[in-house]
Amino acid sequence: MPIFLSGAWGIISSICVNLIVAGLTTVWFNRRRLQIWLQSTVRYNKLIRVSAAYLFRIQVDGEYILMPGKHIEQYQPVGGVYKTFSSFDEKKSEWQIQAEPGQRFYEQSDLRIKIKGKYLGKFLSWFESEKNREVTVQREIIEELIETGILDYADLAQMEIEFLRRTKLPISHSVYFDADELHIFDIYELNLTAVIKQKILQAVGAGSLMKITEDQIRKQNLVINGKSFSIGAHTEYIL
Repeated sequence: MPIFLSGAWGIISSICVNLIVAGLTTVWFNRRRLQIWLQSTVRYNKLIRVSAAYLFRIQVDGEYILMPGKHIEQYQPVGGVYKTFSSFDEKKSEWQIQAEPGQRFYEQSDLRIKIKGKYLGKFLSWFESEKNREVTVQREIIEELIETGILDYADLAQMEIEFLRRTKLPISHSVYFDADELHIFDIYELNLTAVIKQKILQAVGAGSLMKITEDQIRKQNLVINGKSFSIGAHTEYIL
């Protein structure tokens, strides 16, 4: 083979390899989104329940701080679903989104919705754009830790709220809601001062909060004085 052809073939081969590697890398890093896209495609005209929430990892002495659930008898992380703004109404109409008023524990403007599979990709792109919805996460800290008397408003300025990751679960069938559903969890870590940690421990002592080990979270069960308590399945995502 002539030298110039050999050189050209080497360049072409190198380009092809780089393209293949780049393609495989893109697929790998977007594998969950591709999986959800495929799942939504086969549910093109079927309603999918979507819940988008944020959860807080709070650690004291190497253990995790959980609170009693508001609507379900279980222990779970501090946190809750995002809320949408009135500017989201146009998208709701465009994508034929249904809310869940009157069902279980829906509250006004919660990002707990039902949407057809054909619009799910657009919804996920919209969610990641952070438009027309809450992007701050202090509201649940205020509702669950400050308004309950565990912490003070002044403590909010002293804690560091650090984003860790976003977890999108594959679409699966919920027996509880009798619907296919997709969960999105944004995980944040609360880095606390020594004073705030002491207040948290006082709340643990009073029974308002619970200190849980990683093993108990993975087993989704806690035993206190011979009585068994459930730990929310979504708690594992703060680990």
